[in-house]
Amino acid sequence: MSERILIPTDGSEAAWDALEYAMGAYAPTEIHLLYVISGPTNHPYHGDGSIVEDEVFSEERRYAEEIFATGRERIDDSDLDVTTAIRIGQPPQQIVKYSDDNDCTAIVMGSTGRDGAARVLLGSVAETVVRRAPVPVTVVR
Repeated sequence: MSERILIPTDGSEAAWDALEYAMGAYAPTEIHLLYVISGPTNHPYHGDGSIVEDEVFSEERRYAEEIFATGRERIDDSDLDVTTAIRIGQPPQQIVKYSDDNDCTAIVMGSTGRDGAARVLLGSVAETVVRRAPVPVTVVR
């Protein structure tokens, strides 16, 4: 069976732990590294309401490319197909949509481990993905 594993990443240690776990727990034929830009709080808009992506997100895109380069180094397997993607929007929704659109067989993601009041107030990307994903989700802490 072809294992296509989605690793949402933000460059955190938790995300790298998820990548390491996925490489050991699965026999992936493809790894998809996904970086989601959630956007600044004050973004400029065109009159039609669309975001001026190139101007607003150029620094985020550069950061994502650095993360992808690090991810490729950590994978260090020339036989493994590594796909990288940047999406803009709310992270949980973009992660689930990417997984579905790309026929990923599993999602492995890190969690910062917020508990209690912080999780209730801030929400949890991992928790939302677990509830909404059409494939198995492993959360690495």
